[in-house]
Amino acid sequence: MHSEELVFGSSDNLEVLSILRLEDQLIVSVQSRSKGCPCPACLVFSSKLHSYYLRKLKDLPAFDNKVSLRLRAKKWRCFNAECPRRIFAERFQHFFKPYKRTTDRLREKLLNTALLLGGRPAERLCRTLNVSVSSSSLIRIIQQQSVFAPSFVDAIGIDDSRIQERY
Repeated sequence: MHSEELVFGSSDNLEVLSILRLEDQLIVSVQSRSKGCPCPACLVFSSKLHSYYLRKLKDLPAFDNKVSLRLRAKKWRCFNAECPRRIFAERFQHFFKPYKRTTDRLREKLLNTALLLGGRPAERLCRTLNVSVSSSSLIRIIQQQSVFAPSFVDAIGIDDSRIQERY
């Protein structure tokens, strides 16, 4: 089994460049194997590489260590004359959202923990699991979730009326 399969899946297009172990932290350097990317503004595919930039992301802990990903992301040139963007960064739909500093899988675990325990108790639990996050960050993760609009009810039964009075 390769290191890519341990960190991600075998079918993913990400390559693990190196893994560095410090005292209580693993630093995993990752880069994409893609040879091109569609522009997010005009959706025209580009294979002209412009440059690289480094993103630092927190991930789920592993082997009782904090995990920090160093993602070497690529920037591409858009040659569509009608597109407002000339340079754009590649998108990682399955693991990393744009402008976020945590992976999707860590964010999902933090959301579940915050919903189950609340702010400060979830912070204490995360500290024991080697995930450094504040209680206000956990509350912010809950607040950023989209809330579905309540569906309208055609009829209310006798038992349902007491539920409505409480709210």
